Amino acid sequence: MQNKILILIVIIIQVYAFDKENVRDTLKIGVVEENEPFYISSSDGFETEIGINLAKYLNMAYSFVTIDEFEDRVSYILKGDVDIIISTFTITKDRLKLLDFSIPYYYTKPAILVRSNSDINSIADISEKVCTVVKGTVSEKTANVFLPNSKVLSKKNRNLCLMLLDLGIAEAYIEDCAIIESLSNFKTDKYKIIKIDNIEYQYGIAIKQNSNGLLDKINDFIYQASFSPDSLGNSELVKLCKKYDLSPSVNEVTSSLSRIEIESKIKELKSDIDFLNKMLK
Repeated sequence: MQNKILILIVIIIQVYAFDKENVRDTLKIGVVEENEPFYISSSDGFETEIGINLAKYLNMAYSFVTIDEFEDRVSYILKGDVDIIISTFTITKDRLKLLDFSIPYYYTKPAILVRSNSDINSIADISEKVCTVVKGTVSEKTANVFLPNSKVLSKKNRNLCLMLLDLGIAEAYIEDCAIIESLSNFKTDKYKIIKIDNIEYQYGIAIKQNSNGLLDKINDFIYQASFSPDSLGNSELVKLCKKYDLSPSVNEVTSSLSRIEIESKIKELKSDIDFLNKMLK
């Protein structure tokens, strides 16, 4: 009798393991909505197409899991609700303590969006004024650390931040330049963009730590998409930038490095404070 029970337990364990393995055949991709042009829909968007092409590269089915707020991205990975996050996720040392990140697939800079008649011309000009940022982003930490005398309004998405700026409740909106340009390109007479050129943000694909070789495969995919040009000299990522009217994603340092060397650069990231401190130099 005991032998029959033991056999039954072994069978149940094997069936469970088989089902669990089958679940992993579908790549669950976490994205934040209201994030155009990076995510427009489950079939359209810069990062949407990266996710779809990655799933094909891995020979996996895929599904998109929408995340309501940017600050929830880390928890979705840690809880296992998604396998990866592709959602304008800047690589920082603090985040690397909790997650693994791929090599970068997009590079941008921070920027400030203000109304066209504003007297703000730098981040220092925002001191003691009201600014808005998206909660859970690097921009939020920038504002909280370097603008201690300003009132910082943290909102759950970019549309709310833009609304505060439109209504005059906030005098500045701090955000990634790629996002600012996409938000304001149809209202150039209404806004002006102040770019902060001495710092660079790097977007990477986030996954749970120690994910059994998945990170290596993702890095292979991104490296090929970044540095394998077609007959016209355009890589897959360059073509996607053109398709979604994004500024070319170029990094003069990493473009001359191997994939392994780029991975080492990520691991050598300084703390967030040192990283953001470059903005004031």
